[in-house]
Amino acid sequence: MKTTTLTQRIRSPEDIQVGDYVVKTHRRYQLVPCDIERSITGEAIKPIILFGWPYDAGEPSKVRAVCLPFVMVQCCKYGIREAIDTRQDVLMKVDKTYAKAAKPKPEKKMKKGKGKKRNKRKKRKNK
Repeated sequence: MKTTTLTQRIRSPEDIQVGDYVVKTHRRYQLVPCDIERSITGEAIKPIILFGWPYDAGEPSKVRAVCLPFVMVQCCKYGIREAIDTRQDVLMKVDKTYAKAAKPKPEKKMKKGKGKKRNKRKKRKNK
C-alpha cells in the first residue's frame, strides 16, 4: 500500500513561495498581564503565550504574494484573499490534491427550454 505525505511543516517563513498551498494549523496569542504590583516594584513583566486554533484551520489557501512577515493568500474554497502574519499564525504546506479537493464543484445548469416545455405539456393536459 502506497502512502503519501500531504503536509510538510514549514520550518521558517522564508520557505513559503508564491504558488504554494498552505493551511493554518494554530495561532499564537501573546497576553501581557496587568500586574500593578510588579510595575511599581520594577520587576519585569513577562507576557503569557497561549496557543489556539483559528476559525479556518485546515482550509487550504494558495500563496499569492510574500512580503515577510506577511503572506497574501487566497482561499481555495471561497476565493477570499487574506493577509496572514507569520509571527502570529503557524502555517503548513499541503499537497495540491488536498487543495483542489476543497474547491466546490460547480452546479450543473439546466439547458435552456427544458423547464418551459414541461410546463407547456402540463398546461395542455389540464385543458
